[in-house]
Amino acid sequence: MPMKPLRILYNHRTRSRDGQSVHIDELIEALRAEGHKVTVVGPLRIDAMSHGIERDLLPKAIYELAELAFSAVEFLQLYIQGRKIKPDLIYQRANIHMLGAAWAARFLKTRLFVEVNAPLTRERQKHPGLAWPKLARWSEHFLWRQA
Repeated sequence: MPMKPLRILYNHRTRSRDGQSVHIDELIEALRAEGHKVTVVGPLRIDAMSHGIERDLLPKAIYELAELAFSAVEFLQLYIQGRKIKPDLIYQRANIHMLGAAWAARFLKTRLFVEVNAPLTRERQKHPGLAWPKLARWSEHFLWRQA
């Protein structure tokens, strides 16, 4: 029996045009090919060879707090789009300090699906390192528990 098309609010923080963006674009296209309506909330893409200059300019501790603070911006973007499209679910590609979708799902009274490709806290702790590892672990686990 065919599945009813879903209204999906898709959220990500991937700026680079690289393997990650190919994965995101292909997944979105696959969902659309199945008849689902996918609305994307995410940053503009840049060339994969470009550096995240803000990461190079800001002290690690400030950069990580900025990542967490950006969750408020994402929440507003998701909430505004969600009020327009009334999604059946929010689909988020996970990243550290990315809590906006969890908050939006709660306010919109919809389901949250989280795609986790790696334990990013562990990865970033090694390369380039984390100023606030406990905060990173907390934010990652908070998101996972909300899904």
